[in-house]
Amino acid sequence: MALQHSRVVQLSVVGLALLAASLFFKKKKPSPHEKYYSDDYYTARDKFRAASDGKGKTYQLQITEKYTTDILVYPGSKSKLLVVISGVHGVEGYAGSAIQLALLEKFKPTGKDHPTVVFVHALNPYGMAEFRRWNENGVDLNRNYLSKEEFAELRQSDPNVNGYVNMFDMLNPKYVPNPWTDFFYAKSIYYILKYGYLSVKRAIVCGNYHFENSVFFGGYELQKSHVLLTEFLKTHIDVDAVKRVAFIDIHTGLGPAGFDTLMVEHTGRDIMKTKSIDDEFRAHAALLGDPNDSASSGYDAVNGTAISGLCKLFKNSEYNALITQEFGTVSSLKVFRALRAEAAAYRIAKEDRKGYDKAVRDVFYSWKDPEWKTSIVERGIRVFEQMYDSLNE
Repeated sequence: MALQHSRVVQLSVVGLALLAASLFFKKKKPSPHEKYYSDDYYTARDKFRAASDGKGKTYQLQITEKYTTDILVYPGSKSKLLVVISGVHGVEGYAGSAIQLALLEKFKPTGKDHPTVVFVHALNPYGMAEFRRWNENGVDLNRNYLSKEEFAELRQSDPNVNGYVNMFDMLNPKYVPNPWTDFFYAKSIYYILKYGYLSVKRAIVCGNYHFENSVFFGGYELQKSHVLLTEFLKTHIDVDAVKRVAFIDIHTGLGPAGFDTLMVEHTGRDIMKTKSIDDEFRAHAALLGDPNDSASSGYDAVNGTAISGLCKLFKNSEYNALITQEFGTVSSLKVFRALRAEAAAYRIAKEDRKGYDKAVRDVFYSWKDPEWKTSIVERGIRVFEQMYDSLNE
């Protein structure tokens, strides 16, 4: 009897274990928006080109011999313009590409005076293809849109103004980090205890204009991607006629997973005064550099963002709405750990990044998570609609 009872207990334990395992390893249903996502740059580009066919006017900017930035223009009112950009930070472009593809399928301009809409696909195609945040010259394009005078001023400024020099060796190791011997998290805790979390984050994200081949390097001159896009807008858009302009720049990596923080540029806060936004929009919005927001904090001293630079082209605009839509993925420490390791591997052993590139992809693109993918597309569409409607007020 005791043996029989023991057998029953064993079977019960096994049954519970199998049930728990089935629940833990239960395969999630694919996202209904899976078709908009891609595993590599070329597939994403092909999808964008196919979706653009017959929709409007298409263009290609040849950034490198192999990589292009693709553009679709829906012609509309000369006085109202909405620009949607993906891939400023290369590897982050897979989310933005998916949003753009969904919009190309669902968006149909209405009314006689609808805004002109410009979709810019993969502004940093090299980074998107190579799973890097930086461009082909190792430059952060979202710290690079500056005038010659601004570059000169920053070059002459104290390189440690935001604490970058204090952390230089930590940020840019002279060895390829090994996860078993690098003690990354211990070092991070040391710097956070010494300088404070916000100061450490500011030192990292605000970048530098003194140390070539370092992480978050803003460059010494305007990069080709910005030069060509600027020339394109001046050529194909009547920049002097634009009275109302809005930008959506799509990024990933910071903030709670799947949640999008709408970082509002100080020079583009007009969106907050419109009737087109609702309580949900306000709940997601934060001024760039807001110390109380997990994604936006530390950005108060950032220079040269892409959309702030491009917005200066529209000198007669009376309404400027500049939004960086930042979708969270994993913790900020995990994001930086992957960036730091990949940058060191690229710098030291360029031809053999030993999988560090895939690690960067994984912290910026939650490609295995269908819920994340669903959230990205649905929120991307919603914010586009609100920004579009704001131009018609």
